[in-house]
Amino acid sequence: MNTGDIIYEYTFPSSIINIDYTEAGQILVTLENGKEYMLFVNGIEKGEKEKSVGAVIHEFASEIDASAWYNDDELAVSGNVVYRYQDLTNESCEIIEEEDSLIYQTKDKNVKYSDDTKSKKIKPVIEKLQEKNLVSSVFWSHKIGDYVFVFGRDGILYKVNKNSDGIEEQITIKEKKEDDAEKSEYVVVWKTQNPDEILLQNQNQAWLINLDKMEIRYEIGDDVKGQFAGYSQKENKVLMKNWLEEKVDNACEWCKEHWKEILITVTIVIGAVLAIVAVVATGGMALVPLLTMTLTTFGVSAGLATTIATITSLSVASIAILSAFGSGTLNIIDTW
Repeated sequence: MNTGDIIYEYTFPSSIINIDYTEAGQILVTLENGKEYMLFVNGIEKGEKEKSVGAVIHEFASEIDASAWYNDDELAVSGNVVYRYQDLTNESCEIIEEEDSLIYQTKDKNVKYSDDTKSKKIKPVIEKLQEKNLVSSVFWSHKIGDYVFVFGRDGILYKVNKNSDGIEEQITIKEKKEDDAEKSEYVVVWKTQNPDEILLQNQNQAWLINLDKMEIRYEIGDDVKGQFAGYSQKENKVLMKNWLEEKVDNACEWCKEHWKEILITVTIVIGAVLAIVAVVATGGMALVPLLTMTLTTFGVSAGLATTIATITSLSVASIAILSAFGSGTLNIIDTW
């Protein structure tokens, strides 16, 4: 605001049709392509290369001309049609304790599609695709049915005809970002009860994909509403983790474990503050009357006695403040 210099520039893949913001430092940007981004602008400094400036938090069904909020629902206009988007309660969702989540976990390798990128049958197929510059680096590949499915570093899932070595269809699972190189290494593909569908997991997100139609049915998990934590083929249920709730629970658990230390610390701080306040409230002159009277008793003149008493009282007050602060600090360190 002082110089007018641009601190950071963010280029979107489509035209902006609406901008909103929060007091906490997030900017909500709705694009013409039907995607809504949240930008985290706090802490951005000039010259710093930000890795996680923004994230897609909403995706409308089609391109839109305008958007607005109405009674906590989001309205999207496309042509002469207005769509109303609501957050609905998932009746199939049940909350379980962390220790109960073990019933959803399995060590059976048959519930996941292995990465066969380096296998004798699939490796030649991928090499031919790469020679034609059709596929970049590959994180996962597997033959399912009559096709080879390949998930690349570019965030695209390819459906490959193994006989012709050609790509029949492809879908973009996630937009490639500069910091995805490390994150994308962790890819797990789960089998579901429907043989035509897979759950492709990348870190804390997953996508339920219909391989026959090559379309994403659901995107599961994000940093805003929760994180994907696993899948049970037996139960046909997805496990989600609320990261914010987990942090709050951890904080509460920590307080339970250290309530004695917290109580002692609060008591020490209150005691030190009261001692310092008492000194400050008297202006450090609490000892002046007593010292003056004592000195005059021993024959010191009133003027000199007052001067000595004032200097002494202020010195003692300063030492008292430093002593209260120092001893309080040492006691807190000792407590923890």
